[in-house]
Amino acid sequence: MTRPAASVLLELRQRVIEVTVAGGRIRLRAPAGQKVSRTLQQAVAANKADIMGVVTTAPWLLDAPLSVFAQCKVAVEVHAPGLPETIWFASDADQVDRLVEQGVRRGRIWDSGELTKLWAAGPPSHDEILAIAKGKLWSNGVLTDVEMQPAPPATQGAEPVQGTLNLGVTRPPEVD
Repeated sequence: MTRPAASVLLELRQRVIEVTVAGGRIRLRAPAGQKVSRTLQQAVAANKADIMGVVTTAPWLLDAPLSVFAQCKVAVEVHAPGLPETIWFASDADQVDRLVEQGVRRGRIWDSGELTKLWAAGPPSHDEILAIAKGKLWSNGVLTDVEMQPAPPATQGAEPVQGTLNLGVTRPPEVD
C-alpha cells in the first residue's frame, strides 16, 4: 500500500530534509551526516505528482493574502508543532465539504472565512493561535466570532496588560 503524500512530506520535514523541484525532478537534500533511506526515496517516487504540486504551490500560496487564498480552490494540510494532529486550511466551503467527506473532522479544518475573522481583530500571538487551534480541535467546532477586548489603561510603573481575545465556537450538527 502506498503511503499518503502528506505522511511522506511530514517525515521529510521531521528529518529536516530539504525538498526542491527542478526540471520535473524532485531533489532531496539531507542534513550533513544523514542519508535519505531507500524506503523514503521510494515513498517520494510513489507520490511524485502530489509532492511536486505541494512543493511548487505552497511557497506562493502561503505568502498570498487571504483574499487570494479564498479563490484558489485548494486545501492545505499543515503540521503545527504543539498540536496533537495536523490541521487543514481550506479555501472555500467546497474544499471543507470534500475534506469532511474524506473523514477529516471539522475541528481540524480552518476555512478562509474563519481565518479572516481571526485576523480581523489584529494578528494574534503564537500562544493565542495555539490555544485557539487546540480549542477548535477539542470542540470539533467552527469559529463563528472573534472579538478583541482592549487592555485597560496601564498605571504608571505597572506591567502592561494585554487585551483579551473572546471567541465564538459552534459545534457542527452530529450526523448519524
